[in-house]
Amino acid sequence: MGAILHNSTLDSGLEDLLETLEDLIIPLLQASVALGTVKIVTNGTENWVESSARKFLPNVYNFLTNGCIEVISARSLHGHELNPMEAKARVFKDETRNIMHSSDTDAENVTFVSIGDSQQERVAALNLTSILPIDRIKIMVLEEGPDIFQVQGQIEEIHRLLEYSLACEGHLDFRIDAN
Repeated sequence: MGAILHNSTLDSGLEDLLETLEDLIIPLLQASVALGTVKIVTNGTENWVESSARKFLPNVYNFLTNGCIEVISARSLHGHELNPMEAKARVFKDETRNIMHSSDTDAENVTFVSIGDSQQERVAALNLTSILPIDRIKIMVLEEGPDIFQVQGQIEEIHRLLEYSLACEGHLDFRIDAN
C-alpha cells in the first residue's frame, strides 16, 4: 500500500476495498472498547495513525477521534533515547501501570492484549512480565506486509478470537495467519 500513499485520489475499486475494511475495523474497535481500555501504540510518527486513517479510512478516523481510544507514538515519546522495541516496551509498561493504578480499575483483573505485526512488538509485550503475571498477557502476531484481502481476513480472525483470548486462563502467544 505504500505506493498509494503518494496518490491524491484512489480508484473506485480500492475505495470499495477500503470501505469494506472499515466495515470490519469499526465493529472490532467497538467490541474492544466495550471490553476495556484500548490504546493504540505505534512506532510511527506522531499523528501517523490518525492522518492515515483520515486519508484512507475516514469512518475509522471519526471513531478514533471520538475520545474512546488514545493513540500514542512511542517514537515521539522515546525514539530519541531508545530503539523502537525499547520505546514501545516503555510505553506498554507506562500505560499498563497507569491503568492498573487508576481509581476505577481492579489491578488484579488487568489483562494486556497486544495485536501487532512484528517480533519487536511481541518482545515488548513480553517485557510486561515485570508488572503483570504472564497469564494476563495475550499476544496476537499478524503477518508483516499483507495485502488488503489478507488484512481483512486477519481483522475478522482477531474479532472472532478477542473475547476468547481475554477469557482464556493462561498466557496466549500466537500468530494469525494472513491466508
